[in-house]
Amino acid sequence: MQDRYAGDIGDFGKFGLLKAIEATGLSVGVNWYLTEPVTQQEQDNGDGKHLIAERYIGCDSKLAGALLDIAKSGNKRTVRSLENAQLLECSHFFAEPVALKPEREQWHMRALVALSQCNVVFLDPDNDIKPKSVREGSAKSVKYAYLREIVDYISQGSSVIVYNHRHRKKEERYFEEFFQLFSDDAVLGDKQIIAITFPKCTIRDYFIISANTDHATELRKVIAGFVNGPFGEAELVRFQPFDLKS
Repeated sequence: MQDRYAGDIGDFGKFGLLKAIEATGLSVGVNWYLTEPVTQQEQDNGDGKHLIAERYIGCDSKLAGALLDIAKSGNKRTVRSLENAQLLECSHFFAEPVALKPEREQWHMRALVALSQCNVVFLDPDNDIKPKSVREGSAKSVKYAYLREIVDYISQGSSVIVYNHRHRKKEERYFEEFFQLFSDDAVLGDKQIIAITFPKCTIRDYFIISANTDHATELRKVIAGFVNGPFGEAELVRFQPFDLKS
């Protein structure tokens, strides 16, 4: 996540989903995986086209209004403004910028402690789950969540929702690769995992990984309701053909 994206259409879907989860009584926390642009091209690119369009405001007018205010607030367009807007009931946020190796492990441990009491933790890396092609410690590594970091949240009892920027490959192949990645992991291969997609502007996939069967039951119900509710009717969210250990 970068401050310059705060309040965009991606946040609309993200906070809409997290609000629906909180309504079940599950507590939510967010690790922003906060980072800055790492290239001049990223710095120069604007993202005004990703603001919430008027036709989607009716999905949650209060949420949309608050996010649009933040997105248009100039130098106040930050993740801190998202936290201060009290869009969620939770107050569990981790906003330390992602560290490079060797400090990355200490950064991760602080995040685990900060979010240890949350039933569900949302991980918001700038790109997605780190692929093999990205070297740990490289400048670009701050843009990714490591698979072992996801496993650590699951191991301490928190279910995880992780943002994944859609890769430029055929959808079937893309999901097959993640199915295999999760299946091969000693911890995640035994968990119930489903995926949903927010297809507007930038295609965003969210992998929902349940830490235990109770969470899995609750999360499946709330996500089904969310996909079939106003956000789904507006075609802002849909299920994907991905279901590990259903």
